[in-house]
Amino acid sequence: MSRQDHALSAAIIGAGERARNMIRVYRMLGRPVTGVFSRTREKTYKMVEELGLYGVTTVYENLANMLEHDVAPYIYIASPNNTHAAFSMEAIFHGRHVFTENLMAENVRELASIEEALRQEPRVFMEANTALSSPVLKRLQSYINTGRDYPELGALGMLAITYSSSRDKPQSELGFLKSEGCYPIGAAVRILGTRVETVVSDMDYDSAWHDSRGACTLSNDAGIKSCLSMSFADKLPSNVVLSFKNGFILVEDFPTALHYDIFQGGVRTRVDLTQDILREYELSPDIFKTPLDISLAVSILDFEEAVAAGQDRSLWQEYTNYRESQAVFRLIYEILAHMSVTVKPELRAVQQ
Repeated sequence: MSRQDHALSAAIIGAGERARNMIRVYRMLGRPVTGVFSRTREKTYKMVEELGLYGVTTVYENLANMLEHDVAPYIYIASPNNTHAAFSMEAIFHGRHVFTENLMAENVRELASIEEALRQEPRVFMEANTALSSPVLKRLQSYINTGRDYPELGALGMLAITYSSSRDKPQSELGFLKSEGCYPIGAAVRILGTRVETVVSDMDYDSAWHDSRGACTLSNDAGIKSCLSMSFADKLPSNVVLSFKNGFILVEDFPTALHYDIFQGGVRTRVDLTQDILREYELSPDIFKTPLDISLAVSILDFEEAVAAGQDRSLWQEYTNYRESQAVFRLIYEILAHMSVTVKPELRAVQQ
């Protein structure tokens, strides 16, 4: 069956940069965006005008009207993180599948509420975390699990992930760690699996964000460790390195990278998956030209396939990344709980 046979319409919550990027890719895929809602009306109408959505997309004044009247089978949520859980649960109880920007919740209470909602109303719930949906990391995960692709490299010994972002930082360091830290942690979960635990965590936060960075070591139940180094002050390379007994694999510019390099015996071999991904997902190279657009399209198409498979309620959890998203969320809080640096009183109060 063609992936295009799963084509679905979507309704969007949010009017920021992430919503705009996703709407642009929906249109590149030929998917209708039937409705949009944002709590900032002026911003919503500006987005609709700038993206040329007038006449094809309904602007809803409130979420209740969207959930009551919109025909889309799922909601894509790109609103601020602190609204994700509430909007997700409303959508689930109105019979919608949910595709949400990371992260799915703000605290463990919200996470528990989402789990209860999904138990009562089984729906496909997927998080648009590009590390979790990365075709490159999925391929490397498959190789680690099977050992078929590059047996000459030997056993995996260590996973090293560096991640950096120089975006404007919100006031809450915890909020920023949750919104940006999900990418390196997501890469570790994608490659090592959901049974990953914190070994050591050492975070150093500067309240002015002049020099904020951190590192932690994770391990999975097979004893494979991963070292995560994160900088939230400087734009440094964001890479994933898999160290094997007889060589290593480097993924540069993750999480949207579409290639990786194999180093063995002094020889570097590049494996570019771009054409394979375009063929597998039936994406036109004339339309999808950037790694970001391809990565976003892959996440949408994977979600559509999950929704199609989710018609059988007994199978829906097998086609969604909810468990991986859960693991990322849990690890963020475990890393924060293991902070070994001196925490400012106001930050400690937020943690508690």
